[in-house]
Amino acid sequence: MAPRIPSDSTVGSSSHASSRMDIDDPVSRRTSVTNISIHDAQQEELEDRFDFLTNALNTIRFDAQRDLNLQPKSTQLALSTKTRPIFKAYGKHGSEAQLSKDIKEFLGSHNNTRGLTVWSPEEAATKEKAANGRMTHLKLLTAARALDAAQREAIARDEDPALIDPTTVENADINNSPLDGRRTLVNDEESLELVQEMEFEPANIRISFPEEVAGNIPPEILTTTNNILNLLNAQANARLEGYVAKYITLHPSPLQTRNGYGILRLGLHEEYAQQASNLFATAQTNNDGLMFEQGQRSWLRECFDHLGVKREGGRQGEMTERERGLIARAVGLDEDAVEGWWEKMAVETRGRKGMAVWMRARELELVRKAKLEGRY
Repeated sequence: MAPRIPSDSTVGSSSHASSRMDIDDPVSRRTSVTNISIHDAQQEELEDRFDFLTNALNTIRFDAQRDLNLQPKSTQLALSTKTRPIFKAYGKHGSEAQLSKDIKEFLGSHNNTRGLTVWSPEEAATKEKAANGRMTHLKLLTAARALDAAQREAIARDEDPALIDPTTVENADINNSPLDGRRTLVNDEESLELVQEMEFEPANIRISFPEEVAGNIPPEILTTTNNILNLLNAQANARLEGYVAKYITLHPSPLQTRNGYGILRLGLHEEYAQQASNLFATAQTNNDGLMFEQGQRSWLRECFDHLGVKREGGRQGEMTERERGLIARAVGLDEDAVEGWWEKMAVETRGRKGMAVWMRARELELVRKAKLEGRY
């Protein structure tokens, strides 16, 4: 059974007869609504088509990321930066026709592609072969220097340098070279496979209604809510698959970064579980009794996403006195209420901030590695 996500949006006590919305099928990943018959033949067909399209898109995404990784790192970064507004607009409006049109116009403009180096498949294969040879040489050189330093230390201690076990010398193993980047640390590395096998559906929540209310709820409302939660789960899985492909599976040294899977999963889980709970948030179920209206909460969360999670530099999660005053006046609240809400959100989004830091670290390591390989 998939894990339930606790939510402050639960209405009523456990003693009430209730209609439930949760996921009990770990194979199909479909959401079931008790007492509401929505799994008819048409619904089954639609869900099968959705699963097929999701798998197809995951394959396309992986292939596209693999092909992009063969290009110079400078080209990858430039394309990512320049096309970000296009994909942000697509994320808001969801028009595939407009996305295709914008991408074609972008690639067809000399101003956008000026200075970009694009290798053909043959050139990319040649560059990759040369890069692998160069990195092997650098790893051997690094290992040799580490062994030489260890032998010099042994001589200084009047010990026989020939007795040194190379496997015990730090940085002397070319299969675990510091040139591959720092290894992501976790408390229990053996739990990685167990975590990867778990269902990832962060939007799963339990909705309970008092007995006198449950019978008066139109089935269409629950069906629509069910579809929204399924869509949030699909978005979360798509992003997780994309990040795993970019930073782990296609990483030059997957062993160094595979434990980052848990960090990615935690960050996305926080984000989408919060989105799901916000669907049912009211002034009565708000944070610690702070009576915010829906519009105020939405605007505060947008500010926090940009200043508290995505802000660059060492002040991530912090808010200056000037920012606090401007935000408080904008939403019509006193500064103490805004500061209290901000601090609470900073605690609840530690996973998201950890994911952002980890991804930036991976980007820096990939840039450094590309420069060492001569593929920048």
